[in-house]
Amino acid sequence: MRTTSELNIIHHIKGLPIPVTRILVMVLATIIVSCSSENSMFYEFESEILNDYLMGVEKQIIEIESTPTVLTLNEENLLYPEDVHLNLFVSNLFGIHAFNENLVVNQLNNETALLLDENGKNIRPLLQEGSGPFEIRRLSGLAVNRGRLYVADFSQMIVHRSDSNLVFDTTIPLDRANTTSNHQSFTACGSYLYVPLGLDSEHILELIETKPETQVRFEVFPKIIGPGYGHQAHNTLHLSCRDEKLLANLIGLPYLFLFNAGESKPEQVLIIESESFKQLNKDVRPVNEPQYRTGSSIRVRHVLTAIHLGKSGKIYTTHNGNLLIIGKNEGSEWRVLGEYALEIEGSDERVAPIGITTTKEHIYVIHPQHEFIVKLEKDGLL
Repeated sequence: MRTTSELNIIHHIKGLPIPVTRILVMVLATIIVSCSSENSMFYEFESEILNDYLMGVEKQIIEIESTPTVLTLNEENLLYPEDVHLNLFVSNLFGIHAFNENLVVNQLNNETALLLDENGKNIRPLLQEGSGPFEIRRLSGLAVNRGRLYVADFSQMIVHRSDSNLVFDTTIPLDRANTTSNHQSFTACGSYLYVPLGLDSEHILELIETKPETQVRFEVFPKIIGPGYGHQAHNTLHLSCRDEKLLANLIGLPYLFLFNAGESKPEQVLIIESESFKQLNKDVRPVNEPQYRTGSSIRVRHVLTAIHLGKSGKIYTTHNGNLLIIGKNEGSEWRVLGEYALEIEGSDERVAPIGITTTKEHIYVIHPQHEFIVKLEKDGLL
């Protein structure tokens, strides 16, 4: 395990077809590889803005060296909620959260959320479609924090909050007109909401105190423009919270940011390093080449496509489409606890986690191309 005191950042905007007025707020971010020795590899990306933002923040490199353990999924591991069926090759399951020992799932093509038991059986829908009190027009995101469920409806610029019995009793208004509706870019943590911002902002995430009478805001995460899905690749977020800790990732980058709730700057950055990431970076095309989308989309699919901060402080994420679990050793250094390839019994098909959540005894994984939820026993994995 190695640590480093600062990131090496290179700024490069040669040939970038962006108006001069936007150069101050938009910076090309491209992952490249820097090898200090045969066995040492470090990631650099081109953003002076992010370098300034992370000045003085502790960084730790986490190396992935072992091959993944294959977990064969049988019928007992696959849960099929009712009324969730494949629709144009994409199922309705697009987000999953543990609530006590039950599950709440976000349905992509259904304007509600479902409460399920630990075995995937339907208990009841949550909220109704509409514009009245505690109704939603478009379910944009779900979050669980301090025993409450938060349901975001960015079409109405509101967030509904429940009590510990899932009875909704509070609506938090949002007054930011350029807020996006990315389901993965919203969470609640401590006494705050973390809400994504639109493309016309210099930042991509804001921190909002959840007291409607104050609406104190802090802008966090500078905007970083790079290859991938158009010019928004590194402005798409994954967020997860547990108690007073926030975990965040900018899609396409092998970085995990750890915040204390309410802080606008991370306390630590974890840098995931592996041979496969090195190879993926070689496949990334320069932004001025017509083929750049192919290489960068491969990288975006493989780097940290889901994150979850467990109750015990462990981090659940992805590496090459596998389930990756990270935790601390006795010296409080982060290390890999295990990497698992989820393979369906009787086939070569594997389930790449896009949504992850945990309860006391289980790990749950979903992918939008499947109509089932994968249920894993923690015993034997950790």
